[in-house]
Amino acid sequence: MNKQTSWLDKRRGQVKHWGQALEQRMMAAQWRSASVDMLSFAFEPLWGAKQIPARVDAVEAEEGATHIWLRPSLRWAWPKPGQFVSVSAQHDGEVVTRCYSLSALDAANDRIRLTVCSVNDGLFSNNIAPQLAVGTVLKLSPATGDFVAPKHAAPLWLCAAGSGITPMLPLAEAALAQGQAVRLLAVQREAQPVLWQEWLALQQRYPQLLRCELWCSAEQGRPQIQDFSDRLNALPNNVEVFVCGNSGFRDSLQQAVQNAGLPMAQLHMESFYQTNTAPAVMDSADVVAKVSLSDGREIPVREGETILQAAKSAGVAMTHCCGQGVCRSCETRKVSGVVENLQTGLKQLRDGEWILPCVSLPMGNVELAV
Repeated sequence: MNKQTSWLDKRRGQVKHWGQALEQRMMAAQWRSASVDMLSFAFEPLWGAKQIPARVDAVEAEEGATHIWLRPSLRWAWPKPGQFVSVSAQHDGEVVTRCYSLSALDAANDRIRLTVCSVNDGLFSNNIAPQLAVGTVLKLSPATGDFVAPKHAAPLWLCAAGSGITPMLPLAEAALAQGQAVRLLAVQREAQPVLWQEWLALQQRYPQLLRCELWCSAEQGRPQIQDFSDRLNALPNNVEVFVCGNSGFRDSLQQAVQNAGLPMAQLHMESFYQTNTAPAVMDSADVVAKVSLSDGREIPVREGETILQAAKSAGVAMTHCCGQGVCRSCETRKVSGVVENLQTGLKQLRDGEWILPCVSLPMGNVELAV
């Protein structure tokens, strides 16, 4: 009996050892959703779009921001530098969802970092992020966005305003590791903005390739188009320009790129803002459609409104983040009706399919499983 028990214990130990070794190799090779989703797609194509659990690995405070290190589930596809995610957390019995760019990719430890900059009256930035405990499980969307470096090697000019600096660090690290020259223009109100010490440390590692410029708007005022043009004219014609900031900042840089005669394909802009917000009050004669929810509520929709805009006007809370059909955090199943996707111009006719309310224009009465 003792001999048999000893033999079983030995076999169990071997299996455990093999399992741990396999897990380490899988993690090191970043074995993630590429293979799992290939199989799951055959059964349910939308499985790959659902949120994935991610455990809080560390929370680090910095003046004006909270850095959250997350260790996602193995099914979560490893992101590209410059991409963003939507993250959901429970707060006072409700699910709060926000979009954040990835400020660091730690492949060696299989974790990512979100930098949540503080904003006035920010529920997530001021109340949720600083209070997160290590071990807390959040939900992540797949990483998405085309704010990524091109496949060909080219110098990069990274232009960031405010919190727009967060996706720039992974872009710079990836380019510098491949020997590409990088220039950073950070327009900030503070003399010591978020992540600045990391930028200076990176510049020390790559003194020949990286040059960082801090424009303190509190002292220098806002940069003008000519300021951008002067810097752009000193860069090679094949420079890839990455811009992340407010609309005025993006417009000025776009004009500078046009003035320099560079192809628009070399300009990459990241934005998270919504336009054409519908008024809260409307006359009944303006209603052209109704959106019925599974709990019996009805949302009146006027001409030209998306479902999300109509919901906001009616005071109905719908999970959303970017408002532009990019993050997919508002994805909802349509029970019946027809909508037009404003991104693609295509009409979604089938009952039971998934839609994005932020870019869906109802073509008549619609019923949603919400």
